[in-house]
Amino acid sequence: MKTPFKISFKKKTKNINKEEFVRLFLINSKGTLYDKIERVNDRKIIIKGKFFSFNPLDNVPWNLWIGFANKAEIDFTRDNTVIYTVDFTYGIIYFIAVILFFLLNPMIFSIKIDYPYLIFLVVVFAVLFANLILKILLHRGLFNKTIKLENRLLGNYDWSEILKNKTDKELRNIIKGNTTLTEEIRKLAIIELEKRRNNK
Repeated sequence: MKTPFKISFKKKTKNINKEEFVRLFLINSKGTLYDKIERVNDRKIIIKGKFFSFNPLDNVPWNLWIGFANKAEIDFTRDNTVIYTVDFTYGIIYFIAVILFFLLNPMIFSIKIDYPYLIFLVVVFAVLFANLILKILLHRGLFNKTIKLENRLLGNYDWSEILKNKTDKELRNIIKGNTTLTEEIRKLAIIELEKRRNNK
């Protein structure tokens, strides 16, 4: 079913490694609460979200999917353009449902709609609208970071240089997973320790 509630982000690149982009996109998407990812072919990836979750821990600011996006698609065109399209129909349904709930509630329960209630409705509307805009901006940020081949979980640090200054014991702790550092950094620690062994 076609929906008007889609937004696309595009970037033409000189030469993009599709596998590397997808791998990095999945790393950058970690923790954003997507449901599943499907590979349609070598040029198209679909990321699916859920409409609702009973888990209260899913209601976090970095949730880009639950109650907002039912799916997103990554397309690689033949002219090396990457297109990231987000279908935010869930967000619109959620938005309308909440507004209708607060509009119909006074009618169902014969509550008088007074000035304070109207102010409350405006605040609810503003919060929901701001949430929609925020989620769209976060999706754009996710796309932009990946298109620049930046790893969100590594941060803006020169980890190769940082690991050079670590002791062998500290590197072994990182490799064993005894820290909160990511798998990417663990791999860099393995490389650094191997270099030291080969230079002895």
